[in-house]
Amino acid sequence: MSIKSSTKKYWHFDNFSIVLGSLSIAGSVWLGFTFVKNLPAVTIANSRYENYNQECSVFLGKAANAGTTEVAKEEVAKAVNWLLENYSAKSFEYRNLKANLEYLEQQPKHSLLTSTSKELINQSSNALEEEELKKLYKSPPLLSFILALTSLLLLGVVAIRHGIILHELLDN
Repeated sequence: MSIKSSTKKYWHFDNFSIVLGSLSIAGSVWLGFTFVKNLPAVTIANSRYENYNQECSVFLGKAANAGTTEVAKEEVAKAVNWLLENYSAKSFEYRNLKANLEYLEQQPKHSLLTSTSKELINQSSNALEEEELKKLYKSPPLLSFILALTSLLLLGVVAIRHGIILHELLDN
């Protein structure tokens, strides 16, 4: 095998490294653009979930732990109002909780909250949390975007650097 054919072989590998590196960097730029484009959706989903946890979930927790129907009714009413502001009145979650509120309003004012009522409130709370989590997980996963972007960028830089080093070695 002559030196010329050996050099040619390395020259092809050298070009392949540069092309691979360029494609990796282009992929990083594309992923970065996709990440920036989807960042508002991620932020909104996350803030909605935090809002749910800080408000509606607290109301429902207090209602489920209430001793009397009057206290539970007040907390469920707050949760229903929160749902009306953040969901549509046509949503299953809203209608279900509204039905719980109507049931509580029919009970005597200072009667004890039954275990059945507590269970219904807990079920509504769990269904709402599940719905909020679905919305949160539908948004593009932030960490996987960052990892893919970083790994592609590093691959591109290493491949281009490798190609440049081979090119410099072969020129000398």
